[in-house]
Amino acid sequence: MSHSSIKLPVAVLFVLLLLGPSVGTTSAARSQDSKVRLTHDVYDSWRSLRGATLSDDGRWLLYAEVPGEGDAELVVRNLETGSDHRQGLGWMTSGTTFVRRAEAEFTADSRFVVYLAKPGIEALKAARKDEKKPDQMPKKTLGILNLATGEAVTVDRVKSFALPEEAGGWLAYLKDKPLEDDKAKEGDKEPSAEGEGGAPEATESKPEPAQEEPSEEENDDKEKDKEKDYGTELAVRSLSSGEETSIASVMQMQFADDGSRLFYTVSSKEEPDTDGVYARDLADGSDHALLMGKGNYKRLTINEEQTRIAFMTDRNDYEADEPVFELYGMEIGESAASVWVSHTTTSGFPDGFAVSDKEAIRFTDDGTMVMFGIKERPEPEPETDAEATGDGSTEEESEEEKAKFDLWHWNDPYPQPRQLEIADEVNDEAFESVYHIAEGRFVQLADEDLPDVELSDNGAIAMGTTDRAWAKRASYEGSYEDVILVDPRTGERRLVAERVSWDATLSPDGRYVSWYGGAGDWIGYDSEGRGGWSGGQRWFLYDVAAGTTRDLTAQLDVSFERRDWDTPNLAAPYGSAGFTADEQAVLIYDEFDIWAFPTGGGEARTITEGFGREHGLSFRTVKTDPDQDAVPVDTPVLLRATDQETMATSFWADRVEGDATPAVLLAAEASLSFVDLADGADTMVFTRQTFSEFPDLWVGQLRLGANLADDGDLESALTGVRKVTELGSQTDRYLWGRAELRDFRSSDGLPLKGILIKPEDFDPDKQYPLMVYIYETLHQGLHRFRSPSPGTSINPSYYVSNGYVLWMPDIEYVTPGYPGKDALKCVLPGINMLLDEGYIDAEGIGIQGHSWGGYQIAYMVTQTGIFKAAESGAPVSNMTSAYGGIRWGSGLVRQFQYERTQSRLGASLWEVPLRYIENSPLFWADKIDTPLLIIHNDNDGAVPWYQGIEFIMALRRLGKEAYMYNYNGEEHGLRKRVNQKDWTVRMQQFFDHHLRGVPAPEWMTKGIRGWEKGEVDR
Repeated sequence: MSHSSIKLPVAVLFVLLLLGPSVGTTSAARSQDSKVRLTHDVYDSWRSLRGATLSDDGRWLLYAEVPGEGDAELVVRNLETGSDHRQGLGWMTSGTTFVRRAEAEFTADSRFVVYLAKPGIEALKAARKDEKKPDQMPKKTLGILNLATGEAVTVDRVKSFALPEEAGGWLAYLKDKPLEDDKAKEGDKEPSAEGEGGAPEATESKPEPAQEEPSEEENDDKEKDKEKDYGTELAVRSLSSGEETSIASVMQMQFADDGSRLFYTVSSKEEPDTDGVYARDLADGSDHALLMGKGNYKRLTINEEQTRIAFMTDRNDYEADEPVFELYGMEIGESAASVWVSHTTTSGFPDGFAVSDKEAIRFTDDGTMVMFGIKERPEPEPETDAEATGDGSTEEESEEEKAKFDLWHWNDPYPQPRQLEIADEVNDEAFESVYHIAEGRFVQLADEDLPDVELSDNGAIAMGTTDRAWAKRASYEGSYEDVILVDPRTGERRLVAERVSWDATLSPDGRYVSWYGGAGDWIGYDSEGRGGWSGGQRWFLYDVAAGTTRDLTAQLDVSFERRDWDTPNLAAPYGSAGFTADEQAVLIYDEFDIWAFPTGGGEARTITEGFGREHGLSFRTVKTDPDQDAVPVDTPVLLRATDQETMATSFWADRVEGDATPAVLLAAEASLSFVDLADGADTMVFTRQTFSEFPDLWVGQLRLGANLADDGDLESALTGVRKVTELGSQTDRYLWGRAELRDFRSSDGLPLKGILIKPEDFDPDKQYPLMVYIYETLHQGLHRFRSPSPGTSINPSYYVSNGYVLWMPDIEYVTPGYPGKDALKCVLPGINMLLDEGYIDAEGIGIQGHSWGGYQIAYMVTQTGIFKAAESGAPVSNMTSAYGGIRWGSGLVRQFQYERTQSRLGASLWEVPLRYIENSPLFWADKIDTPLLIIHNDNDGAVPWYQGIEFIMALRRLGKEAYMYNYNGEEHGLRKRVNQKDWTVRMQQFFDHHLRGVPAPEWMTKGIRGWEKGEVDR
């Protein structure tokens, strides 16, 4: 049921009119005759929006406008006046992630924006041309924008910055290494104890020097052997006065949330005795050493209540060949830090282990417990002189004579490539442990049998998951985990669930564990992939205090597993919204509604009152606070709904408690997406998009009222909705397209959907070439805007703008073991439907897909001649050789993929060998009459590129027109933009030639010989 049939409040109906199809698109007002078609030249200049963030007072919005390639801009807009400030952000690409609170951030008082700008593209080009060394290359620039005046202060060569979480007024930024020329100008000036010089004086005495000082050469040799990074200049700036103080050799800094103190660590090359952890009182500018001594100081962490601080250091073992770390901590306000955990003095600490500097430190919410990692102490480095080898040879020479090999053992839990892939992870593996601060007690939580453990927010319990018992099965069946609880007081363990596939979650305070898993006995799978658990799958809840498990969903006549699941393995659930803030309920999704299951027992109910199922809407919670780890119960929550028939979306308000139906806030025949909500105001920012409407930013005032109105509805509203960016105007000068959702049936009668995109200047009396793009189900992307950009697959906006009709049909799999045939049964009927409508040129039908889409195309062209050209990206061509291969990106065996996941064959090669042959395009290559373009790169970590080689060699032998591009060193999908651009043009040339009669380019008629590589450009 579409939203048009839902009774909406008058205010919302007004908003719907405001958000009608004409809003955000001015192109309709322009004559189509004045528009031009998209060209490949537009990719670099096309701008996208990144990193939208609101100030706490809701008055300001910042975001980045990022081109396809080039220099980006930071825009800070006043939402009250509409004026904005623009600052350069340097060179970026459309794939750049613009990270909140790392690259641009409002101060807590909403008076300033602090940001980091990368070097501009021209500066980078000039530096590369001058062959600058890495340290001489242009670095990031810090910007400090005063929102009241619009003035910006910039500082060159800055690595990072920090701001107090809850207070304005202060900024700290860490500078990069100065250029060599700058160092020369500084001369040999000695740094002073404060201000412009070195670290401040310590309150404790420096370590006594050794009786016999080592020579300068010995010191140099020792420093070369040690892994030690040195700090750079830290600037502490008062934002109100502009005054700054510099501190030398700083590695890490962190403000107290209230802005009263700045904590920092020092690593000095010139004055190693000043290494340490310091606190600066920002009120009077005084510095206090919390701990000093030559060494490394890492992982500086403050607890949530800002009462304690912890860090790691190897200062007590620094002179050793392989120094190890200890955990230090203190109450903030005390004079000095002390050892909390040491491998030498801490009771219960395991032999051969030490505190790991690779693992983060984390306090529980109340600060009474701290979590960290421990790891095995490194073995001493072997001697390398000739005497050590015993035969007069050096260690290096002996190494050359040693055999080097990998042993593939039949009973290894992981195959050799996977072992090598995770070698660094295993070597650096740290086992989570806790320290009870008041009691001074250490407890190890994790070990080799349970390597991953998480602690509840209050430290009451820890939960770990491990796949050790099922690791070997993962190669051919899929992944499972056992769920184990660990008591942080004793380290005792309790098995909660075995062989869990989905969503094991510990409640924030550790009172419950929920998961989706099997009921009854494990019975395995039959040859068609049926089976698994005798009782199917259920949602379960484990009560930690009672030690009991409850089946939550057994008695409900509602399915909680994905209805569209079509692979021969355990179906995934629709998911969970998590626990409520009071942990009185866990919220679980079915296809449409959100269910609340009381944790203490009792009847489950839908908090959406069944409204979703009644109206065909899939409701999901929206996390409006990134730090929120539970669903609030004292106020309504924001929901997003998707109409399963039209893909239209909407925002709603609802409460966990009570029986009020959800209150609609905003609905549109478009895709609405939440972006941000101001911390101290009601301002909300979101995007809306369709294929023809760019996802500009919109704002409104969100009120999630706690009370019920007289009619029983929630007093919630989203008012003052308006668009605040205009990047959608980029489409105005180009012919675009319009997308519509079409219903059709497979040749087996299965109801399906597909996206049909017609050119903006579409004429039903004309004949158009048809481009078909496939993967699996695609109709969910109906309202997705497709920015013009190069890539590994076709760009829909480019092809439609240039006179193609685009068809993206859903593919669903109903016959276990025959994915290729199922794909054909879904793709051909949709094409025939469009041919019957009269506007498709039957001699101009092409198809493109990558990875799984590439496989399906490779199979389909062995079965039909309807396509006049096809591009098959990274296809599996021979399932018999691919089955036992390796996914080199992860090191995993490919067997599970063919038996239980995407390839959907349902059984092993030995059980159904003919099925593997029947589904392999290679064995039917002689039936292909369609010109075929293939891309398969030699560093493909998902589908080994020898699959492409087998295919192109078969087609070559058979005299079939085929081309295969291998972009050297590239991945499964193209990563380098220069390669994306090149491939995008060549793919378009291939299709234009075969589908539109455009003359073939030289690379198609002449090829490019190996000895011409890099010398000719065809």
